[in-house]
This record gives sequence, structure tokens and C-alpha cells, in this order.
Amino acid sequence: FNAIRDMEVEPTGCEGCGVCVFVCPTGALRLEEVTTGATMISKTDYGSFSHALLEIGAEGSGKLITEVRRNA
Repeated sequence: FNAIRDMEVEPTGCEGCGVCVFVCPTGALRLEEVTTGATMISKTDYGSFSHALLEIGAEGSGKLITEVRRNA
């Protein structure tokens, strides 16, 4: 009866904010934390340097950039 359908997420439209989980009337959605990169602070001869390393094939997000800027 078409009672079950696969959920499809538009990859370029999802920012991982979680609003979809909050507003889902059946509680059927969840977000899973996945580590796609890490921020680092390195020391150079010219001072500290804030940067990020992404996993191979991973896409960055605004959250990663925000953390790099915060550490700068």
C-alpha cells in the first residue's frame, strides 16, 4: 500500500541543523554524528596557524570553518 517509503535527503541542502528531526511528527528521523574532519592549531616560525584536516572524500561544512576562525 506504499506505506513505507525511503527518505531521500538533498545532500547540498542539508546543513545538519536537526530541524527535520525536531518537526517530524512520528519521530522517525535521527541525525548521526560522523567525524569528517578535525581542526588543528600548529606552531610555525611566524606564530600559530589555525587550520583543518578533512577525511578523504569528506565535504566540509560551515561548522568546521567557524571553528577554524574561532581558533585563529
